[in-house]
Amino acid sequence: MASSKVLMVAEKPSIALSIASALSRGQMSTRKGSTDVHEFDGMFRGFHAHFKVTSVIGHVFSVDFPVTYQDWKVTDPLDLFYAPIIKAESNPKAHICRHLNQEARGCGHLVLWLDCDREGENICFEVIECTGFHTRDASRRVYRARFSSVIGKDLMKAMDNLVEPNRDEALAVDARQEIDLKVGVAFTRFQTTYFQGKYGNLDSRVISYPRTESTAYPSSFDFRGTLALLANNPAWANDVQGLLNNGFHKPQSGTDAGDHPPITPMLSATEDRLGKDAWRLYQYVCQHFMGTVSPDCKYVRTNVKFSIGGEFFHCTGQHVTVEGFTSVMPWLAVKEKNLPRFIKGEKIEASKVELYEGSTAPPDYLTESELISLMEKNGIGTDASIPVHINNICERNYVQVQAGRKLVPTSLGITLIRGYQCIDPDLCLPDIRSFIEQQIALVAKGQMDHIHVVLHVLQQFKQKYAYFVKQVENMDALFEAQFSPLADSGRALSKCGKCLRYMKYISMQPSRLYCGTCEEVYYLPQNGTIKLYKELSCPLDNFELLLCSMPGPEGKSFPLCPYCYNSPPFEGVDTLFGAAKTGSTGKLGKGAGMPCFLCPHPTCRHSLISQGVCACPECSGTLVLDPVSAPKWRLDCNMCNCLVFLPQGAHRISTTEERCPDCDSKLLEVDFNKKTTPLEDGATLYVGCIICDELLHSLVEMKHGKSFSRRTSSRGRGRGTGRGRGRGSGKRIDPKMSFRDF
Repeated sequence: MASSKVLMVAEKPSIALSIASALSRGQMSTRKGSTDVHEFDGMFRGFHAHFKVTSVIGHVFSVDFPVTYQDWKVTDPLDLFYAPIIKAESNPKAHICRHLNQEARGCGHLVLWLDCDREGENICFEVIECTGFHTRDASRRVYRARFSSVIGKDLMKAMDNLVEPNRDEALAVDARQEIDLKVGVAFTRFQTTYFQGKYGNLDSRVISYPRTESTAYPSSFDFRGTLALLANNPAWANDVQGLLNNGFHKPQSGTDAGDHPPITPMLSATEDRLGKDAWRLYQYVCQHFMGTVSPDCKYVRTNVKFSIGGEFFHCTGQHVTVEGFTSVMPWLAVKEKNLPRFIKGEKIEASKVELYEGSTAPPDYLTESELISLMEKNGIGTDASIPVHINNICERNYVQVQAGRKLVPTSLGITLIRGYQCIDPDLCLPDIRSFIEQQIALVAKGQMDHIHVVLHVLQQFKQKYAYFVKQVENMDALFEAQFSPLADSGRALSKCGKCLRYMKYISMQPSRLYCGTCEEVYYLPQNGTIKLYKELSCPLDNFELLLCSMPGPEGKSFPLCPYCYNSPPFEGVDTLFGAAKTGSTGKLGKGAGMPCFLCPHPTCRHSLISQGVCACPECSGTLVLDPVSAPKWRLDCNMCNCLVFLPQGAHRISTTEERCPDCDSKLLEVDFNKKTTPLEDGATLYVGCIICDELLHSLVEMKHGKSFSRRTSSRGRGRGTGRGRGRGSGKRIDPKMSFRDF
């Protein structure tokens, strides 16, 4: 019966395991799925039930614009403020939505064990959507478990006090996501297109960010039990035993972020077991926990004031009387400074008088933790959104993380801030972000309609955006003083197909070509090495071809036309060949165009038609002959990382116009080395199918992919400098390997 089955969903697999272990008292079975599913029988709200406990892996969905709004050249950023948005799976390869839908079938009750913050509440309703429990079916009930730790008794208490999920808090997250997407993408697209199209030494990088944590323990936290875990660890056994014997102090203050308890040790471990780096982190966690339950540090401070020649001076001394928590957290120890004992009114002789000259120094750069504290103080963000903001300014190269986790502004970041200050200071002051968070907080409390808040905030930012665009020349003047124009950047590399003048290659990310005559910018694949490809030209537009070689011993090499890559000449290429669509970030910094290995041009010898051999066994892509892989010849998939190594050491390997009659793959012509040829009588030339031909198939090696399925075939022969043919005896066609209907 449906009502006897209960599905429980946590925010991550480890939490699901803790919940299942506690509620089943360890009597459960586990099976694999997109995430593990733990099953057991028990009582639920007074009746016998079968439980299934599984999890998501964070947010199930993320927001983005529809495809029609993702082309930077077509869409005016101003239109994004009122553009529709869609929700798509955050991690499609994990198949979380399908997993939840399957596990929910036949279940009459859904219990949500998501983190107890706004983000967790939002994920609750994502899970409800995936499981189908959003339908108004009285026989299917949804419950919300509220907990702050995964300790057994806390989980049991939450199970006994189930509530309903809070839709207002979930809508607050929806509001923030929509505002951040539309405002952020609009400004980012305009700025990036405007400035990176004019200056050559603007770059972008992506860099591990921190997360805020609760610093207040829940009322039910088991301090004695956690201390007992550490009592036998030789690293701090004496300190722990002293706390257990003399009494530990429960912390009275701290901040409760609502979703997690403070980080505390769960087990006793040693350096030999963890390794050096992990041990240092574990040691800090243990020492920090012991410090929070240790007595206060006490010290006596002495202030001495005196005068010399009418000028007044003072000095301060400190003497520790009780070490307290600093005995286990020595990095917070009070520095002792002992002074002689003085009597009020006493006269002493000055043994030495010195005058030092100096100057004040500016404050140091903020660390990540200091920035987080300031953001919290100014009401900017939540414990979930603050790290996203910090990651964004790092990713966009406004700051760089340097030694000591200090955030050092880049030239780009400083110039942008100065530009905002001269156009609209609101855009760079904390007040505006704080205002957004205040509006979102009203939604979370149910005091404001989330649609009204979104429209209100977007209307204000749309006006600011329009004003910013009109005044952007003021910021442009700052960029001219700081950065090099494109015309003065890079080095001459290849000819433009329009004006036949040499374009300049700018290697700094995002790498691109710039034609000074046509004043056009052409973006290229990122992170690869770009060079001219044999001075060959594209038959479609006369642009010289480039060769992109990705890093690493297994990196792909492929030719591309700069013009085709930025403006694919064939409609529906992404549909035909499964090319990755451009996301909300556009081409910039990523490159999402059409290389030659996706081009369906029928006569170009560099196109997919000419160089494609057969379908990839791993995905919907095609295995294409790598044009510069000699002497380690290979095929690369134009979609995934599947590699096929061909006969090594051959003088030449090329595609032919012929196809295999059995599997429809392109036949390859191999010119073997005379000394290592596997052909009889020293023959070197051989033509065959790498799938169906027994000889060639035996010389093929898959690097990242499933094995080819080889048909029964007769062996081709090479005779002298003649040609051999591989022919299969059967007529079966494997659709996965077929090149037919291309």
